[in-house]
Amino acid sequence: MAAPARKRASCWISSLRCGRISCNKQKRQCAAWDALPFAFVPIIPAIVASGFLMGIMNALDFMNANGFLAIDTSSSIYVFANLFSNIAYTFLQILIAFSAAKAFGANQYLGAVIGMIMIHPSLQNAYTVATEGVQQTQSVFFGLYHIDMVGYQGHVIPIIIAVWILSVLEKKLHKV
Repeated sequence: MAAPARKRASCWISSLRCGRISCNKQKRQCAAWDALPFAFVPIIPAIVASGFLMGIMNALDFMNANGFLAIDTSSSIYVFANLFSNIAYTFLQILIAFSAAKAFGANQYLGAVIGMIMIHPSLQNAYTVATEGVQQTQSVFFGLYHIDMVGYQGHVIPIIIAVWILSVLEKKLHKV
C-alpha cells in the first residue's frame, strides 16, 4: 500500500519561501488574510526601535519631573530624540502600506502614496471626529454621494484594503 499523500502546505506557509503572497484563484481569501503578517513583519524593527526610544524618553521625562534628574528639555539632543521616538508610530500607515504593497505584489511606492493620502494633513484627524463631528464633506458623482473628509490616522485595515484594491487594479492594468 502506498503511503497517503501529504497534505499541501497552506498558502501562508508556502508564501514564506518567496516572501510574496501567491495563492491560486480558489484561495483569493487566503491571500487577503495572509497579507496581514506580511504587512507587519517587515516593519517590526522600526516599531520596536521607536517603542524602546519612547520608553527611554518617557522614563527621562518622569525622572526629570520628579526631581531625580535635571535635564534641559529644550536642548537639541532631547528635542530630536523626542521627535525620533514616535516617528514610526506617526507614519505607521505609510510603513504598513509600503510593506502590504510588497506582499500583494503591487508597486511599493504607489502603496506608500496610498498610505500618505489616507493620513494627509488636510483631512480631518480621525481622533477629533468623536468629539467635534465631521467638519467637511465632499460630494462626488454629481452629488449622488457625499464623502466625509476624514483621515485614517490610527487605522490599519482600511490601508490594507486600499492597497489590496491597488494591487488588483495594477495587475489588471498590466495585462492591458
